[in-house]
Amino acid sequence: MSGFKWFEFDTETSVWDQLTDLHFAYNQAGIAYTRAMQQFLADDIDHVAFLRQGLRENTHIGRMSQRILRGLKAEEALQLLPEILYAYCHFTSDGDLQQPRDFVLSLPHAAVLDKIEEASEPLLIDGTADQYRRLLELYEQIDGALLQRLAERALRSQDAEVSEAGADYLEDKESASTATITGSEATMHRLWNTPEEDIAWKEL
Repeated sequence: MSGFKWFEFDTETSVWDQLTDLHFAYNQAGIAYTRAMQQFLADDIDHVAFLRQGLRENTHIGRMSQRILRGLKAEEALQLLPEILYAYCHFTSDGDLQQPRDFVLSLPHAAVLDKIEEASEPLLIDGTADQYRRLLELYEQIDGALLQRLAERALRSQDAEVSEAGADYLEDKESASTATITGSEATMHRLWNTPEEDIAWKEL
């Protein structure tokens, strides 16, 4: 692994000595990191300017920037919504989507609803099917009309895979709606029909 040094020791004592030294250094680094984080989050630092660049890096800087988001005020985080969505669509794997998704969902709902389409637009102009699916998954948890618009846009795409992503979401939504209507009809029959009428209805 690049940049990682495997330690080799001559004796059991040297293993122990190195372990205790590294543990001390690890703890000291943790304390220093916490203090630096507190200083960075101080009110007199322009967090947005630094994080706007950091969130677009697929490195340890990008991962650190994502963690720092949790310490920002909502109004600062909303300014970074384009960069957050960029990192969400480009740098996260299927296994670690929950953290950035939960962060966006934790922001004021009305503000996210107002800003997210504009923030997503640069990603959608030449977006891949994977990027569309990421945003469709996120939109689904924000607002139904928002999801509908994006799915219909995907469906109109000249890219077959993007179009398929939109069709999948529209089909799922239609299936869910049909299931809800069917369930409601069954409930009404249970409420208003006699047992004999209910049996006759089921046999139709």
